[in-house]
Amino acid sequence: MKLEQMNLGQQISELEQLRARCLEAREIVQRVRLQREQMAEQETEAIQKQTTRSEQQLRLEHERIDREAGDRLEQSEIDITAQREAASELRERRLDELGARMKEDVQECRQKLQNELWVLQSVCDETNEDTPVRQAERAREIFHTQQTFVQQQLGDLESRVVLVTEYLDNCHAGTERTDPPADVELKGREASRETAVQQVDLALVAANRLERMSLPQWIVGWRLWGLGLLIFFVTAIVATAARADLTQFVNPELGKPDWEWFGVACLIGFGSAVLIVTVLLVLVQSRLRNSFEEVFQHSANAKAASDHWLLKSRQELKKIDVAAESWRVAMLQRREIHAAKLQTASDEQIAVITATHRDQVARQIKLSDQQLAVSEADAGRQQSAVELWRGTELARVQNQSRSEQEHALQQLRIENASKRQQMNSEESSALSNWKSSATAATELARASRDSATAFPRWSQLKSAGWHPSTKLPVVIPVGDLLASIPAAPSAGDANLNSNLCLELPGLLNFPRDTTIAIEHDATGRTPALEFVRAILLRLLTNIMPGRVQFTLIDPVGLGQSFSAMMHLADFDELLISNRIWTDSTQIRDRLQKVTEHMESVFQTYLRSEFETIEDYNAAAGEVAEPYHFVVVAGFPSAFTEEAARALTSILTSGPRCGVHAIITWSPDQTLPRSFDLDNLRTCCTQFRVANGAVIPVTASNALSGGRKPAIEFEALAPPDAADYVSLVRAVGEQSKNARRVEVSFSRIAPRQEAIWTHNSADGIDFPIGRAGAARLQYMRLGRGTSQHVLVAGKTGSGKSTLLHILITNLALHYSPDEIQFYLIDFKKGVEFRTYAANKLPHARVVAIESDREFGLSVLERLDEVLQERGELFRVRGVQDVPSFRRQFPTERMPRLLLLIDEFQEFFTSEDRVSSRASLLLDRLVRQGRAFGIHVLLGSQT
Repeated sequence: MKLEQMNLGQQISELEQLRARCLEAREIVQRVRLQREQMAEQETEAIQKQTTRSEQQLRLEHERIDREAGDRLEQSEIDITAQREAASELRERRLDELGARMKEDVQECRQKLQNELWVLQSVCDETNEDTPVRQAERAREIFHTQQTFVQQQLGDLESRVVLVTEYLDNCHAGTERTDPPADVELKGREASRETAVQQVDLALVAANRLERMSLPQWIVGWRLWGLGLLIFFVTAIVATAARADLTQFVNPELGKPDWEWFGVACLIGFGSAVLIVTVLLVLVQSRLRNSFEEVFQHSANAKAASDHWLLKSRQELKKIDVAAESWRVAMLQRREIHAAKLQTASDEQIAVITATHRDQVARQIKLSDQQLAVSEADAGRQQSAVELWRGTELARVQNQSRSEQEHALQQLRIENASKRQQMNSEESSALSNWKSSATAATELARASRDSATAFPRWSQLKSAGWHPSTKLPVVIPVGDLLASIPAAPSAGDANLNSNLCLELPGLLNFPRDTTIAIEHDATGRTPALEFVRAILLRLLTNIMPGRVQFTLIDPVGLGQSFSAMMHLADFDELLISNRIWTDSTQIRDRLQKVTEHMESVFQTYLRSEFETIEDYNAAAGEVAEPYHFVVVAGFPSAFTEEAARALTSILTSGPRCGVHAIITWSPDQTLPRSFDLDNLRTCCTQFRVANGAVIPVTASNALSGGRKPAIEFEALAPPDAADYVSLVRAVGEQSKNARRVEVSFSRIAPRQEAIWTHNSADGIDFPIGRAGAARLQYMRLGRGTSQHVLVAGKTGSGKSTLLHILITNLALHYSPDEIQFYLIDFKKGVEFRTYAANKLPHARVVAIESDREFGLSVLERLDEVLQERGELFRVRGVQDVPSFRRQFPTERMPRLLLLIDEFQEFFTSEDRVSSRASLLLDRLVRQGRAFGIHVLLGSQT
């Protein structure tokens, strides 16, 4: 086995095997010498036994031959009698089988006729789903469903028109209701139905717009007279006050009031009230009647389109019914003709089966007679053959006995000579085996030390200074192994001359063997934690910065067990998941987050493309996933059943997605019911604390019964506290920028020949970054509910970079005839200035020094474009951009992207700009989908 494929247990097992082979060499030499002495005695005894055995075998063979000859003659007679009986039984059975087969064939023929008639019935069945009859029924059902929907829409519209009429009457703008002529073009059946539905929607929109008018609210019902009275009183009081002292009217004792001028003032107030109310009434009536005529016109269009659709649909249903009836009559005629043909063919086949049966019966009787005659002749020949065999076999047995005795003696001499040679060879081989075993042990120690050269001792690391690794380690040393290899035995000396002492590092394969469990009792907790802290420091100092993260759980020590690791949080909190977790609720929630991370890795990264996280990272490059170690001190203390289930998932499935566990546990504590201890023992590299020392759990020391093991293990110990903290801080300093990932724009940009080749008729679809190792992340707009985008992020989160990527990649994939930009920058132009300076051909508007009023004007322009496209689509009879592009491929209809950075600036004040911007943005978001207008908003809040 190669060293990189060995774990610590296999290292120990290999050394124990090599030591056992050396011990075996001495035993082999002693055994060979004893065997030589025994061989001479066995050879004399074997010759005597062989002679006696040959004489007994010859006598037994004579008796066997006589007995076998008698048995053969007797058996021959029995066989002849049995053959006669068997031939008779076979004849009867074959005749019965032929009769039964004929009946089965006839029955099968008749059953086949019934099946074919049933198939014919099924093929010609008018109730099948794909027949013209069923198609006619489905067409009728569809028509009734559509008719009900259209009638309901027209009924709702009629109710709305009545309400609007009542509203006009209340506003003193009543008018005669005369249906105007339709002004829509009526084409095909489905086009007419769609036109009816569209006109109903337009009428409802016009009615909503009419009811939202603010000016008519001043004259609804009695408000008109109240307004006139108000104008009268205000004008009269003002006119009176212009020439008279109002105090005289209040206190007539002061002077005589001017009643003549008061009368003139009342006339002036009355005239003003009549004039203002009349002008207001004429203005409101003009607006309301114009809007009402639009509602009435759309209503008339909807009714005309609905009537045209009903007429065309009834004509179409009539044609379908005529075709279905013609098909049904033709099917009945074909069914009767095919049924008669099938009956005739079945009768002919039954006649052929009956004739064939008669011929087979005659052949079977003739064959049985021939077989009986052959059996009688064979009986005579067998008796003659038995006598001849007896004489021949007696002569052969005598010759064979003499030959076998001579051969056995010769073979015995040859075997003994071979055994002597083999013993000599075995003795030489034993010494050779010792040499090869000792060499292999020395080579294993050397190779292990070579593999561990990248892991200097703590003192060497302190003096030489720590430098971050540039690649992942293949192995991790966790201690030292001490082995004593016995020397080869000397000739004539049963004792061992000397021992070969070896010291080599104990290695764990990374990351395969780094899921670790350390079993300890109450007195062994401190050595176990020391061992864990040393392993954590090894992982930190020998894995590339940023490629390893820890979740530290210490419910017993309340965080003291791993306090030195908290220095990592000064540089990057994600390295240790923000803190050391001690409370049972915190532990449960944190482990569930780790399992959620595992689910994300399985479902987002590995899937069916990669077997392990190592395979994924090899392909991912700069977006490689870090390894995550869940370190638990004192399991199962503070572990709930939910936390134990999460830990089980980490043990069984975590290594495949780069999540490993390092656990110290005590068998004295009660495990949660949901936790199976076998998972801890089978999924982890096992260690235990015995007599204050950490030792690996292997098959040999598990069965040693407390005896001192042949291979001793000295666990890795951490450096002193000051050096430990110094190394942790050095790693944290190097990890500050390790998680920063830069992806080249060339990964998502189109090739030179693909620039401006994409089509936006059915939507826009372009890459914006990487998604895992082998895929790109796309943004898709214009399909389904994916129409608009909100980008939110705090300062420095990369929001502006994403906006530049969107604009640049869209401009590279689509030409200005496919997409156009309206760019509004509320950052005083710092983001979008370059697009104006370099005259981006896609940009219709680049607002680089935007105030709120200018931004509002851009929204109003886009609202005008929305209205223009709506009118164009209505005239052309299309519903959205894809259908327009399909029907009019030569006309330009680019999609429009409104991009507003820091859009919350519209709403910093509650004024006309904010309310108008809210209304326009709401309309663009709601109605922009059909007209190819997409909105992208960026904000920090």
